[in-house]
Amino acid sequence: NFRSYLECQKTCFRIPKVPQICRFPKEEGHCRALLPRYFFSMTSMKCEPFSYGGCGGNSNRFQDLTSCMEYCSPQKTVPMLCLDPLDKGKCSASITRYYYNTATKSCQDFVYTGCGGSSNNFVSRQSCVDVCVKGRKRRLRQKKTKRITIL
Repeated sequence: NFRSYLECQKTCFRIPKVPQICRFPKEEGHCRALLPRYFFSMTSMKCEPFSYGGCGGNSNRFQDLTSCMEYCSPQKTVPMLCLDPLDKGKCSASITRYYYNTATKSCQDFVYTGCGGSSNNFVSRQSCVDVCVKGRKRRLRQKKTKRITIL
């Protein structure tokens, strides 16, 4: 149990790193066109408009806000416990349990031995789906809603 919602969020969720090209500073280029483009600002952690000269510059340059946000915006992903590798445990019982398979992005059954193992261990398929699948989709939906609001 956690003392606060914030403590839970900090412990259970990871924030992916911003991709390397999104870390480059804004660079207008050395030509003189005034093409509307977007770059990801590490200061504001948002995509911002700028005028691109048409040549030179760096890869932190996107034709539209949506492309910039899709590629660069950090987002919370699945809870950390869903990323734990499958570990059947160390005892000799045979209990059907469920784990989140990161490769298939789905919940699958496995035989739990009754003790030890990882946190990626759910009593029911539904509880696995609620935490690892629906939670992920909900966070992605919230991100898209924020994007629409920004536009």
